[in-house]
Amino acid sequence: MQAAIIGGSLGGLTAALLRDLGISVDVYERSPLELVQRGAGIGFLPGSQRYLVEGAGISLDAISVATSRLRYPTHDAGFAYDGPHQYRFSSWATVYRELLTCVPLDTYHLGHEMAGRGENSTGITVRFTNGAAKRAARDTTRNSTKTGHRGIRVAIRIARPELINAKLM
Repeated sequence: MQAAIIGGSLGGLTAALLRDLGISVDVYERSPLELVQRGAGIGFLPGSQRYLVEGAGISLDAISVATSRLRYPTHDAGFAYDGPHQYRFSSWATVYRELLTCVPLDTYHLGHEMAGRGENSTGITVRFTNGAAKRAARDTTRNSTKTGHRGIRVAIRIARPELINAKLM
């Protein structure tokens, strides 16, 4: 089973973790350089931290900080909410760098902007603006095509959804 992930930011790197289910994964990022800091801090929900801890053995204390209280200030110096709340925060760059260590570098392709895709009865080909292409044979055991990512119709093949749901959900 093969997967071509279009987009090498947090979503793409997380999707690349399908390799833990035995799927051959390549990630294609349009930027010619590794990505740099984006935005402010991010919060970890329990589901979003699960793979980092259970799958990759990453210590959350090494990449995030824990809070025990949550406050929502109002314009009049009061608080709309002020109470106990267990939550973890990190930065985009910290999570990106940690996820990048979970993906073999020879499967993370920089400078690959998707130009289009073609599909026929034997498989799917993704074409890139740099002239490269990635071909994946059609999975004949299950015919499932999903679309998504940035509004571009990208074919994603999933061989055994029940296995993926059991491992990732």
